[in-house]
Amino acid sequence: MEKHTIDRQETSFFSDIANTLVYKQDELKEFIHQPFDIKAFAQQIKDKDANYNHSYRKVLRDSLIKQYANVNTPDAVVQNTLLLEKKDTFTVTTGHQLNLYTGPLYFIYKIVHVIQLAKTLKKEYPSYNFVPVYWMASEDHDFAEINHLNLFNQKRTWESEQTGAVGKFNLQGFEALKHEVKSLFENQPEIAHLVEESYAEEDNLAQATLKLVNQLFGEEGLVIIDADAPELKALYRPVLFKEIGEQFSEKEVQKSTDKLIEKGFHGQVHPREINLFFMENGKRERIIKTEEGNFTAGDDVSFSAIEMLELIDGKPELISPNVVLRPVYQEWILPNLVYVGGGGEMAYWLQLKGVFDALDLQYPLIQVRNSVQIVDGVSQKKMAKLGYEFADFLNSTDALKKDFVLNNSDEEINFEDLNKAFDVLEKTVERDVLSVDKALENYGKGELTKMRKQIENMQSKLIRHQKKKYDDTLKNIDSVHDRLFPGGGLQERKENVLAYFSKYGIDNFLNLLKEHMDPLENDLIILSEN
Repeated sequence: MEKHTIDRQETSFFSDIANTLVYKQDELKEFIHQPFDIKAFAQQIKDKDANYNHSYRKVLRDSLIKQYANVNTPDAVVQNTLLLEKKDTFTVTTGHQLNLYTGPLYFIYKIVHVIQLAKTLKKEYPSYNFVPVYWMASEDHDFAEINHLNLFNQKRTWESEQTGAVGKFNLQGFEALKHEVKSLFENQPEIAHLVEESYAEEDNLAQATLKLVNQLFGEEGLVIIDADAPELKALYRPVLFKEIGEQFSEKEVQKSTDKLIEKGFHGQVHPREINLFFMENGKRERIIKTEEGNFTAGDDVSFSAIEMLELIDGKPELISPNVVLRPVYQEWILPNLVYVGGGGEMAYWLQLKGVFDALDLQYPLIQVRNSVQIVDGVSQKKMAKLGYEFADFLNSTDALKKDFVLNNSDEEINFEDLNKAFDVLEKTVERDVLSVDKALENYGKGELTKMRKQIENMQSKLIRHQKKKYDDTLKNIDSVHDRLFPGGGLQERKENVLAYFSKYGIDNFLNLLKEHMDPLENDLIILSEN
């Protein structure tokens, strides 16, 4: 593979706030602890060490040992799990939903990024240990977001009537999708085995995801955390009590959101009065405070104020943080230094600094993950034949087609002289005709507009006529664009990694990413087949 990079700002795939987070984080100082930089970790380590409750380390270690009890755990994961008990060990974290077979490619890119960042930090700060972590969003309840994967240009879906936290979903009924996916790799036993073994019927979705991701990245020491665990929720009780008692997070998020709006950005998340859910019996319902000071969760669950406090004290695992308080939960229980995510995801972290401050909790460094675009050999040959490079395809296909026709027509198509001549005519009519009789001004301008439109229509018809001559070539432009940008976006947001395992091999593809992804690279990474 040949690697080069393109400034994200030269593309239309990344938002303004995401680009600011990547290239100009210092402009967002009031919303973060300090801008991301490899040198900034020296201070971040000191701050986290002073702020973190190190007694949580043993609870974290023991919880992880329990979660991995029925998983074939590589030595690297065992060692990193044990290292978490030591005060000189810190985590480098990313998180994601429980997408089937990892879902879109950026799931994989996130994890490779934190693995490589942990290695980079170890070289820069050899006296400390850095553990890469994947935090599973097992408590999320939006099943429609994760119940499918796009593989070989086809959406493949798992239908289930289950509700509540998706991590608890059993895998009954998953067999049909598994068989469908596995049948695509009949001649590739390594991939077929991965597809089959990752989702055993006795597992729930959280366990299946842990097994799959562990198979792919366990040898790199990636530690996978399912925080939907009683012993971890128990550590989080102080925050739960504060949210129920004071409803503090909404106010703090709103303050930051108002400041972001003043700077020309907008909020990614919309806080509630209480940013917690109640989970029980396959349901995950918002907790709402009534005018009488009681609490409800759905139509048939209610608590008095005392009962709610008793619930948090006795069964904190039944309380689930929403998007506002989930990052707080993560940073509360982990000795974490940095969180890595996508542009939109990292944007909402900018709304949370006040929540961290209200809890006297250390805010992590934040970083937008690497984005990678793979250019296959077929596309490269077609681009070369067309006389274009990858960067040209960052423009719209209509613009590319027009450019091609104008540059390759047998009869030179140049409207510059015609447009200039009409500009002169228009000015002459306005000066020498319409100025003589003002009553004709509106009529005359209307006629000029009609003439301008007729000329534009003539130009368009001429271009369309020329396009017909190059029909095959223009279809190739569409073909290349669709291969590079499925659905009009980057591959990473659409395609599934199994297709790339099929083409390159599992280990080869993952090693390819580890070789070329760079956690300190800001630009879009382009990998072109030789």
